[in-house]
Amino acid sequence: MFLRIFGSAMAAFLDFSAGMFIVYIHSVLFDRGLSIAGHIVGGLIALTPDADVPYTIARKGRANSMHQEDLMHRPLVVLSFAILIGFFTGGVFWASIAGSCLLWHYLHD
Repeated sequence: MFLRIFGSAMAAFLDFSAGMFIVYIHSVLFDRGLSIAGHIVGGLIALTPDADVPYTIARKGRANSMHQEDLMHRPLVVLSFAILIGFFTGGVFWASIAGSCLLWHYLHD
Protein backbone atom coordinates (compact mmCIF):
# COMPACT_ATOMS: atom_id res chain seq x y z
CA MET A 1 0.00 0.00 0.00
CA PHE A 2 2.83 2.37 0.88
CA LEU A 3 4.55 1.81 -2.45
CA ARG A 4 1.32 2.50 -4.33
CA ILE A 5 0.80 5.81 -2.52
CA PHE A 6 4.47 6.72 -2.89
CA GLY A 7 4.38 5.90 -6.60
CA SER A 8 1.27 8.01 -7.13
CA ALA A 9 2.83 10.92 -5.25
CA MET A 10 5.98 10.68 -7.35
CA ALA A 11 3.94 10.62 -10.57
CA ALA A 12 2.03 13.72 -9.43
CA PHE A 13 5.32 15.45 -8.56
CA LEU A 14 6.68 14.59 -12.00
CA ASP A 15 3.59 16.01 -13.70
CA PHE A 16 3.77 19.20 -11.64
CA SER A 17 7.47 19.76 -12.21
CA ALA A 18 7.15 18.97 -15.93
CA GLY A 19 4.37 21.58 -16.14
CA MET A 20 6.67 24.14 -14.56
CA PHE A 21 9.44 23.20 -16.98
CA ILE A 22 7.08 23.50 -19.95
CA VAL A 23 6.18 27.03 -18.81
CA TYR A 24 9.89 27.86 -18.59
CA ILE A 25 10.56 26.54 -22.10
CA HIS A 26 7.59 28.47 -23.51
CA SER A 27 8.66 31.67 -21.75
CA VAL A 28 12.09 31.34 -23.39
CA LEU A 29 10.61 30.54 -26.81
CA PHE A 30 8.08 33.38 -26.64
CA ASP A 31 10.63 35.73 -24.99
CA ARG A 32 8.33 36.43 -22.04
CA GLY A 33 9.40 36.72 -18.45
CA LEU A 34 7.14 35.00 -15.96
CA SER A 35 6.85 35.09 -12.21
CA ILE A 36 6.92 32.07 -9.96
CA ALA A 37 3.11 32.19 -9.93
CA GLY A 38 3.08 31.62 -13.69
CA HIS A 39 5.25 28.55 -13.27
CA ILE A 40 2.98 27.23 -10.52
CA VAL A 41 -0.02 27.70 -12.81
CA GLY A 42 1.74 25.57 -15.42
CA GLY A 43 2.31 22.86 -12.83
CA LEU A 44 -1.34 22.95 -11.83
CA ILE A 45 -2.43 22.74 -15.47
CA ALA A 46 -0.35 19.59 -15.84
CA LEU A 47 -2.14 18.13 -12.79
CA THR A 48 -5.63 19.06 -14.02
CA PRO A 49 -6.59 15.60 -15.35
CA ASP A 50 -6.00 14.17 -11.87
CA ALA A 51 -8.28 16.72 -10.19
CA ASP A 52 -10.84 13.97 -9.59
CA VAL A 53 -8.49 11.90 -7.39
CA PRO A 54 -8.87 13.92 -4.13
CA TYR A 55 -12.66 13.85 -4.57
CA THR A 56 -12.62 10.09 -5.06
CA ILE A 57 -10.41 9.59 -2.00
CA ALA A 58 -12.72 11.78 0.11
CA ARG A 59 -15.84 10.01 -1.12
CA LYS A 60 -14.72 6.39 -1.21
CA GLY A 61 -11.81 6.45 1.22
CA ARG A 62 -9.34 5.30 -1.45
CA ALA A 63 -8.24 6.27 -4.91
CA ASN A 64 -9.82 4.59 -7.90
CA SER A 65 -7.15 2.53 -9.61
CA MET A 66 -8.83 3.15 -12.96
CA HIS A 67 -9.30 6.92 -12.69
CA GLN A 68 -8.03 7.23 -16.25
CA GLU A 69 -11.53 6.20 -17.35
CA ASP A 70 -13.13 9.37 -15.95
CA LEU A 71 -14.10 12.43 -17.99
CA MET A 72 -10.94 14.32 -17.01
CA HIS A 73 -8.85 11.73 -18.86
CA ARG A 74 -10.55 12.21 -22.22
CA PRO A 75 -7.86 14.06 -24.17
CA LEU A 76 -10.06 15.34 -26.98
CA VAL A 77 -12.49 16.92 -24.52
CA VAL A 78 -10.06 18.32 -21.98
CA LEU A 79 -7.41 19.46 -24.46
CA SER A 80 -10.00 21.32 -26.52
CA PHE A 81 -11.46 23.16 -23.54
CA ALA A 82 -8.07 23.90 -21.99
CA ILE A 83 -6.64 25.32 -25.19
CA LEU A 84 -9.73 27.51 -25.68
CA ILE A 85 -9.65 28.73 -22.09
CA GLY A 86 -5.91 29.36 -22.36
CA PHE A 87 -6.39 31.30 -25.59
CA PHE A 88 -9.18 33.50 -24.23
CA THR A 89 -7.36 34.22 -20.95
CA GLY A 90 -3.79 34.62 -22.16
CA GLY A 91 -3.61 34.35 -25.92
CA VAL A 92 -1.49 31.96 -27.93
CA PHE A 93 1.15 31.81 -25.18
CA TRP A 94 -1.12 30.27 -22.54
CA ALA A 95 -3.02 28.20 -25.09
CA SER A 96 0.22 26.51 -26.13
CA ILE A 97 1.20 26.02 -22.49
CA ALA A 98 -2.16 24.45 -21.66
CA GLY A 99 -1.96 22.13 -24.64
CA SER A 100 1.63 21.13 -23.96
CA CYS A 101 1.11 20.53 -20.23
CA LEU A 102 -1.96 18.39 -20.77
CA LEU A 103 -0.38 16.51 -23.65
CA TRP A 104 2.56 15.73 -21.35
CA HIS A 105 0.17 14.43 -18.70
CA TYR A 106 -1.65 12.16 -21.10
CA LEU A 107 1.59 10.81 -22.55
CA HIS A 108 2.94 10.24 -19.05
CA ASP A 109 -0.17 8.36 -17.95
